[in-house]
Amino acid sequence: MSQETTFQQAVTVADHERRLKDLEKDVSTIKPIVYNTASSVKQIEKSVEKNGTEQ
Repeated sequence: MSQETTFQQAVTVADHERRLKDLEKDVSTIKPIVYNTASSVKQIEKSVEKNGTEQ
C-alpha cells in the first residue's frame, strides 16, 4: 500500500514539474509579445497626443 502511495506521489510530482516547464515555455513565448504590445501602445498614445494638439 505504501509503495502505491509513493508511486502516486512520484507521478504527481512529475506531472507538476512537466506543467511548470510548459508554463515557463508559455511565459517565454508570451513575454516578448506583451512587451511589443506595450511599446506599440505607447507609440500610439504619443501619436494621438501629437494629433490632438494639432487640431
